[in-house]
Amino acid sequence: MENSFIERAVGDAFDGKVPEVRNRAALRDPAIEELVACLRREMDEAGQCSRLCLDFMGTSLAVRLFATYGESAISPPMIRGGLSGSRRRRVIDYIDAHLSEDISLAVLAAEAGLSPHHFGKAFKTSLGAPPCQYVTRRRIAQAMDLLLNTSRSITEIAYEIGFPNHSHFCGMFRKVTGTTPSQFRKDCS
Repeated sequence: MENSFIERAVGDAFDGKVPEVRNRAALRDPAIEELVACLRREMDEAGQCSRLCLDFMGTSLAVRLFATYGESAISPPMIRGGLSGSRRRRVIDYIDAHLSEDISLAVLAAEAGLSPHHFGKAFKTSLGAPPCQYVTRRRIAQAMDLLLNTSRSITEIAYEIGFPNHSHFCGMFRKVTGTTPSQFRKDCS
């Protein structure tokens, strides 16, 4: 991982102090294994991952590593609450206005006035899903509307709502809805 990423992800969680990691050989950590498995599933199912997904998973993984295996007496503060109503609305409005873009965790966190680590946790608490899953669901909802109300091709719709290609869009659409975009269009027309 790039040092600036570590400093941003972990530094925010540990009050600007990146802990030294203790050397631990052959140690199993179920939480880290689950984060890596989740990332692998995302990449296998869709063929690639969005920047938002990579940012969220990377930040979660880095904070877990340093919190569990760091030499620091400082632990990241517990995040109990979600986003306030105004922060939540501001972030959702930003997401809806920028669905076609490659949204980053850092930009959403800045929109909420929080660090990426705190934002990711607060977002998940407030909306019941990590930011990357929420954005994917919003994109799929917009795609469903476009499939039903326009004659644009599936590829055009994929690019319009922020997917990098037709294949990634179709894989994510099927994952979320259980059907393909073309079958959805056919069944609902």
